[in-house]
Amino acid sequence: MMDRLFYRPEDAAVVLGMSRAAVFRLIKSGELRSVKYEGYRLVPADALSGVCPATGRGGVMADRKPNGRSSIYLGQDGYWHGWVTVGIKPDGSPDRRHRMGKTEAEVTRKVRELEGKRETGQVAKPGKVPTVAEWMTEYLDVICDRLVASGKMAPRTLDDYLSKTPHWVIPLLGRHRLDRLAPEHLDKAYATMLEQGRSSSTVLHRILSRALKIAVRRNKVTKNVATLIDAPVAADPTWSR
Repeated sequence: MMDRLFYRPEDAAVVLGMSRAAVFRLIKSGELRSVKYEGYRLVPADALSGVCPATGRGGVMADRKPNGRSSIYLGQDGYWHGWVTVGIKPDGSPDRRHRMGKTEAEVTRKVRELEGKRETGQVAKPGKVPTVAEWMTEYLDVICDRLVASGKMAPRTLDDYLSKTPHWVIPLLGRHRLDRLAPEHLDKAYATMLEQGRSSSTVLHRILSRALKIAVRRNKVTKNVATLIDAPVAADPTWSR
């Protein structure tokens, strides 16, 4: 089962299906044997076999139900836990995602769903998911600015985006987390604009659609929700503040 002599603490955490913090606590308490080599803390492979992934303590390993590279087990807290490897993080370490529930069946379902997203490339990148406001700021200040510098976007287009986004996109949609933005949120935003006499929500839709298209390319989100609704029809070619 073990194909290495030593593991880094973060790699040992993956093998055991627990957090890195938990592994370091075991090392500090002496429950998980470790050695120092050239300034690095390493865990001998044979030391892992004596640690129970469900409780994080020495003893006989609890029953683990393998599902590919996934694991499901009953924790000491009384909840079922599942771990799924969905890819590799930017630093080269495995990207392990955690799911938990009150029953084994519930966690098994969650693990299978996550594995399905992994297989279809629908798992978002690790790290904090930005809000719409945070992503629009990055999109305009960094991405669009570079497009203008490279001649792929007209300066006038960026100026238009910069004037519209703070007045409509961010106030109406900015608080939503990017991966939780739904078509219904866009419908409500467009309806609000119509109520306020702003019939040219077409521009807002175009800005959002282009920003979300880049977000999909960069794995910030798995789908562009702007493509899931009909674009508003502009009744007025002008858009005032």
